[in-house]
Amino acid sequence: MSGGSYEYICNRDSQELAESYGDPLTNMLERLLGLGYANDAATETQGVIDDLAELRALMARIDRRMRPVQQVWRAMEWWDSMDSSEEGFRRALEEWRLARQPKHVIEQRGNRAHCTHCDNEMGWHCSESPDGVCHTFCTDGKIVLLNGDKVDPKPGTDTDADFGECLFCGKSEEDR
Repeated sequence: MSGGSYEYICNRDSQELAESYGDPLTNMLERLLGLGYANDAATETQGVIDDLAELRALMARIDRRMRPVQQVWRAMEWWDSMDSSEEGFRRALEEWRLARQPKHVIEQRGNRAHCTHCDNEMGWHCSESPDGVCHTFCTDGKIVLLNGDKVDPKPGTDTDADFGECLFCGKSEEDR
């Protein structure tokens, strides 16, 4: 008994085919075309190849779209699992919302950070933060800036906790 000339594509579902890259489907198409009497099966195989290319492109678009909102999903998951609080969820949601907005132009007004572009108060001003705003927690081990960029916290920072202190300047709300 032998087999596997086409990596057993006959036993794969569409998800398996979409996730695999290689030539077995293309090789099958060429073999069918080469027979001269299986053009209808070759046409259907070409349709599958085309559909898989569209599916891969759609999956890439979905990945790009969902990546930014995953921090909100994580915060909800942690809140509902009682690993975090509603406050943590609200912060993640606000960071996600802020990241979706146009780039902010921060200026200091007293001890607050104010965006001159959207005319919103953005939180406490921080002269050590790359975006001029205090950040008190991490998402997936990174500090999420207003523009959505993620930066590493200082070495030794507890990235799973929110102590209310800025991860850049170290000031607590009372010290600001």
